Amino acid sequence: MGLTQEEVGRRVEEALALTGTLHLRDRVPHHLSGGEKCMVAIASILAMRPQLILYDEPTANLDLRARRRLIQFLQSSIETIILSSHDLESILEVCDRVLLLRRGQIIADGKPREVMGDRELMEANSLEVPHSLL
Repeated sequence: MGLTQEEVGRRVEEALALTGTLHLRDRVPHHLSGGEKCMVAIASILAMRPQLILYDEPTANLDLRARRRLIQFLQSSIETIILSSHDLESILEVCDRVLLLRRGQIIADGKPREVMGDRELMEANSLEVPHSLL
């Protein structure tokens, strides 16, 4: 990216602090938990200061505490995010718009509670209405 070593170091420190992983800076990656690896990976992207971040199943394989920390982090994100997930409850908490896809085609587009609260639509697409909407 053409940055000086000092600027890279400053950005990395800021991103680690933002994701709550500053204390992991000197740990070997294979000694990190799944949640820690996830947040460190996010920090590595944030250090590049993107305007848009794509998340693919970010809550997969996280324990409840790590999942909650990630959801809280995503809720406070200033970047535009696109999140692909089967964790419908996390989508309800994080997203203000939902696109439901089937075979690469958009079949529903709207507010999460409206789209995911449509039992007929959800069941027709092999999904369940999130428990919190029942």
